[in-house]
Amino acid sequence: MAKAFTPGLTVTARTTYRARRVLPITGDVLVARGAQVNADTVVAQTFMEGDAFPMRAANILSANPKDLPGLMLKKLGDTVAKDEPIARSKGIFGMMKTEVKS
Repeated sequence: MAKAFTPGLTVTARTTYRARRVLPITGDVLVARGAQVNADTVVAQTFMEGDAFPMRAANILSANPKDLPGLMLKKLGDTVAKDEPIARSKGIFGMMKTEVKS
């Protein structure tokens, strides 16, 4: 039976794996740098009030993602209330504007 082998692949019973993990927002690191951890060890945590729900605002507004900063109504760090508009498209001739609500 043929066996596949990827060039550069290390086959070993035990090896060290290093990964760089970045929190999406500020938080607390729970382990020291260089410490050995298991697969189920929590290494960092962060807290956000409420449930986080990712939204593809560019798709909702039918806009190019690079144009999105100019369409945002809220700036980084602003307080946002429920159902408040956070982005708005320019529309066609000022009509048929689309909004993204929180």
